[in-house]
Amino acid sequence: MKITYLAHSCFLIETKDNVSIIIDPYRPGAFGDAIKYKPIDIPADIVLITHEHADHNAVDEVRGSPQIVRKSGEWIVKGIPILGIKTYHDTVEGRERGTNNIYVIESDGIRLAHLGDLGHLLSEKEKKALGDIDVLFTPIGGLFTINPSEAWKNAEFIGPKVVIPMHFKTEAITFQLSPLGEFLKVAQWPVIEKGKETEVVLPDREEVWIMTV
Repeated sequence: MKITYLAHSCFLIETKDNVSIIIDPYRPGAFGDAIKYKPIDIPADIVLITHEHADHNAVDEVRGSPQIVRKSGEWIVKGIPILGIKTYHDTVEGRERGTNNIYVIESDGIRLAHLGDLGHLLSEKEKKALGDIDVLFTPIGGLFTINPSEAWKNAEFIGPKVVIPMHFKTEAITFQLSPLGEFLKVAQWPVIEKGKETEVVLPDREEVWIMTV
């Protein structure tokens, strides 16, 4: 399995069977040009949408004719088991920013969880629904999602082998999100630079993987 970071909360997952999955494609120029990342412009077999905001649901930015999943539930798509778990984009059960789906993907003996724009700490019930997770993609930027310290609390609670931070402040984002460095101050695991793409080889001990555009 290979992971490629496309920017913001958007990742490309490629399995050994050549199934490609894009999670949360963003729209360049969304929110009055607050999102300044380059167009995605690559094909995929599957697109997962955690919630209906323009920096996460731009399915037309993905080439090809992918199958699209945009709600909670259980599916097998292109042979890939996918679990969507309903959560919230805020701390008041969606009354401010709506719902959010966590997606769990299982392939090549690895279980990944993408938290989307999660806005709250996870409950025991939600942790149980997730099950054992190997690779966790978590927002860290605050403002619209959990902040760096909350992201780390969730990560420790879930207990993956690898945490990959996303949805943080960069030069291509005008939203006043927290930068990556704020998360690294509270993270207690070794930090490994992975660049834009990496083959997934799970470490013997827990790690934070930093991916860059």
